[in-house]
Amino acid sequence: MSTELLASISGNLIGLVACLSYMIYCLANQRVFIRSKGWRTKEEAPGAYKFTIGLMLFIAIGSFAALVYRVYAFYQL
Repeated sequence: MSTELLASISGNLIGLVACLSYMIYCLANQRVFIRSKGWRTKEEAPGAYKFTIGLMLFIAIGSFAALVYRVYAFYQL
């Protein structure tokens, strides 16, 4: 892999790993962090829990799609 490709995909890779890891952490613990309220369980804040999980999944899928597109465009397959 060239350094140009690695520099191009590094942001997408960081976003993918960060969002997936936070989503898996929230799913495993059944909790979500709400600013100025702290950690709340799924039962205490169901709307915020679903929104956070959905947003993290959306960003992770978008980062993965952008990563695949950048690799595809770089190698022009």
